[in-house]
Amino acid sequence: MMLGLMFLPSPLAVLAPLPLAMLHHRLAHSTAGWGAFRHAFAFALAFFGVHLAWLPISMAAVLGPLGGLLTVLVLPAAALTWAVPLTLTRVAFGPRTLLALPLAWVLLEALRTQGPLAFPWGAPGYALIQTPLAQLASIGGAALLTLLVTGTASVLAGLGGSRPPVLLMGLAVWGAGLVWGREVTPPITPAPRTAVLVQGAIDPRLKAQGRTLNEFQIYLDLTRRALRSGEADLAVWPETASPLPASDPGVLPALRGLGVPLLLGAPGDVPGQARNSAYGVDGEVTGRQDKRVLVPFGERLPFSGVLGGSIPLS
Repeated sequence: MMLGLMFLPSPLAVLAPLPLAMLHHRLAHSTAGWGAFRHAFAFALAFFGVHLAWLPISMAAVLGPLGGLLTVLVLPAAALTWAVPLTLTRVAFGPRTLLALPLAWVLLEALRTQGPLAFPWGAPGYALIQTPLAQLASIGGAALLTLLVTGTASVLAGLGGSRPPVLLMGLAVWGAGLVWGREVTPPITPAPRTAVLVQGAIDPRLKAQGRTLNEFQIYLDLTRRALRSGEADLAVWPETASPLPASDPGVLPALRGLGVPLLLGAPGDVPGQARNSAYGVDGEVTGRQDKRVLVPFGERLPFSGVLGGSIPLS
């Protein structure tokens, strides 16, 4: 639960190695098999119970009490994606568990981003995103951040073994990462241009009942009102703001009429393919970026080819 609270996010997230060290210590000193699984599953369930507390609450508003209750099943399912690989690591490496756990974390987080049930929420490396250490991702991606966090947890878990050189090495890595991160982080300077950010606050329950052009009109009206109060170089609408693709003949003329470049979220314009896309519009559609991995059950139905169905993007 401590780890989950740190990931809200919070400036305290940098302390994530501390609760993880408790887990690593328990795993290294537990009986291989059921004992390790029990500790790993309890830890993961508590973490995801806090980290994903918003999920049943928001889904209950959209799908009703029963739908919200069913999403609670996501919590033990997510916990298993941590508990099973960590247990296997304990079984496979025995007395070398602390040494193997950081590499196991990197591998399991990579696997959690793959396949139709990809669910990469809560990777340990995310704990460093509000620190200069986040710049290490430019070298090794989120995997390097996860390796640093979990490697530090293993060092802390093994302190009872009296290995001061390992601790000093860990402190040196953190220190070097912080110094380098500060050096390469560009200074914050006043923005030379102005963007207007538009949020329609449309009830997702209405979206679930069926998309309408009324949503689009709300964004048009809000944007016009904002531009009357001052000029802007860019207008930004959120994900799925428009119910139709930005290239649609019924949408593009209205966007063009705003007289300002836009970045907006809308369905993809590839016939027969469900896409959650971001469009650049400056008189015409200047570009489109599709979301690479759609959220299981929220934006797509896993194994839809077998089950025969789909979920409309809301």
